Amino acid sequence: MGEEAIQYDHNVTFEKVWAALDRISVDAERSRQDAERRAQEFERGMQELKLSMQETARQIDKLGGRDSDLIKELLVSDTFFAKFKAMGYIFSKIGERVTIKDEHDKTLVEIDFMLENEEYVLAGEVKLQPDVCGVTEHVERMKKIRAYSDERGDTRKLIGAIAGAIFDDRVKERAQAAGFFVITASGENVDIEPSPEGWKPKTEWV
Repeated sequence: MGEEAIQYDHNVTFEKVWAALDRISVDAERSRQDAERRAQEFERGMQELKLSMQETARQIDKLGGRDSDLIKELLVSDTFFAKFKAMGYIFSKIGERVTIKDEHDKTLVEIDFMLENEEYVLAGEVKLQPDVCGVTEHVERMKKIRAYSDERGDTRKLIGAIAGAIFDDRVKERAQAAGFFVITASGENVDIEPSPEGWKPKTEWV
């Protein structure tokens, strides 16, 4: 049996081999650069997240980390009352942590703050970070206040507010849809969120 002939590709040249090796090198370098870029983007993302978390923690720490501190921030803020005054609400009586009890001394409802004048009673709920459940709970709280007032012949208009330091847009929208003023507060900065066109605070609670 004769030896099989070995076939060579005479078209393969040194230049072709070098070009192929060069392409492999370029592809490897491109892959390395892509991996490095992704690592840098990940690091930037982590840094941004860290800064965001630090800012949130700073705001909470500035407010003392408690809802009661935020209530005090509101009730001593001239800006808070000035903004209501600009909308035509001038309150002559201010209450903090108001508890309403029935004739048997049983607690019916607790209100974080209550502002009053001859025409209006404003009942406010305060949380560092309000949520949708808190909005629903405040609606039920308003109904109880209305029933209590009606039983005692208090016919003043009852309006409500949700106040917080860290507000999700969805919660703001839900609170305004429920008829509440939305109040944002952080340190000395107090704002009453702009309302949708045609919006009015709810005054009927059944």
